Amino acid sequence: MKNKMSFYKIVLSVMILIVSVGDISFSQGTAITYDVAVKLALQNNYQVKKVTQEIDDLDIKLTSSTPISTGPIITMPSLSSQLTQSSLKLSNAHQAKKLEFEAVIDGLELQLKNSFYQIDYLNKSIAFKEKKINLALDKLINTDTKYRFGVASKYEAEQGTYDLKKEKEELVNLKLSLEKERNNLRQLLGLKNFDGEIVPIKTEYIPTNKLELNPEFQTAKAIANSAAIFYQQKTIEEAELNRVLAHWEFYSAANTPAQFSLTPIPVRDSEIKLKDIELKNQKESLGFRVRETYNTLKALETAINQLENQKQKLLKDYDALKVTFAVGMATGLDIKSLEMGLEEIDFNLEKLKADHTMLRMQYEKPHLIMGR
Repeated sequence: MKNKMSFYKIVLSVMILIVSVGDISFSQGTAITYDVAVKLALQNNYQVKKVTQEIDDLDIKLTSSTPISTGPIITMPSLSSQLTQSSLKLSNAHQAKKLEFEAVIDGLELQLKNSFYQIDYLNKSIAFKEKKINLALDKLINTDTKYRFGVASKYEAEQGTYDLKKEKEELVNLKLSLEKERNNLRQLLGLKNFDGEIVPIKTEYIPTNKLELNPEFQTAKAIANSAAIFYQQKTIEEAELNRVLAHWEFYSAANTPAQFSLTPIPVRDSEIKLKDIELKNQKESLGFRVRETYNTLKALETAINQLENQKQKLLKDYDALKVTFAVGMATGLDIKSLEMGLEEIDFNLEKLKADHTMLRMQYEKPHLIMGR
């Protein structure tokens, strides 16, 4: 067994080939694409390696575990596999770990995409903030000039200084956030020394009315693919089996003192009921999270529509301002301020659509909503 490549290592190898057939090597300091990032993460990510190794360990334990072979065969449906209690637990743990493996891969791809979106957003935020600092500086100079000529108050001049200081502080925070997200990307890639840039990925905005995936269907899908729920169900089955076997004894046909006895740890009815309640709560909680995700998607769509309407209104104001500017009743600073407002709306729209995309991807794979 140890000399064979595990099934999941083979799966990983195939997935890496599917993502891209090109050379995944890259030079530090150069831009990295999302597809290459996925390949690198599948090869180097700690969580992927950990779960793969855990499955390998369970494979070895399952192979070495001994099924019931002594004494008579007990013909009960729940014992048809003829596994010992230990191997039954191992089998259940192995199946749960396979579901966890799939969730780790799906979750890793989702986290990588989110990291790409966040880094792109923060890079653009920094560039936009630098523009706002320049605008705040222009406004401060203009206000100071007016103040010296007595057409602006001291408060207005002080407010301009405060605004400029605030914009600069926010720029520092944005740069810190960018470095934090870059560290997160390094961890996902499993490359602690990675210092390259990313190639931005396009936002895939799809409104919920085009998904045709209702919350009830997605909840059922989530339950079917949840490793935690699967394992809880199997724990209940084991508990019920233990209850049946707690007093099961078989005496030989010759009625000799020797007896074959299965003596698992007894499980009381109340303990099984408690496990049933826990399972029900897990399913209800997952259903609540799925519905909550769906409602959040709808709320994001409302916010996107409102921003798009606001943009249309601002565009009309911009056209009117240009006419006013042409007759000398508006300044270049007024034009620049409104242009910055339009740019900020576009910027916020892009961010909302990226947030919607990430949440929609979780909704489409709802077992990721609550994690593994």
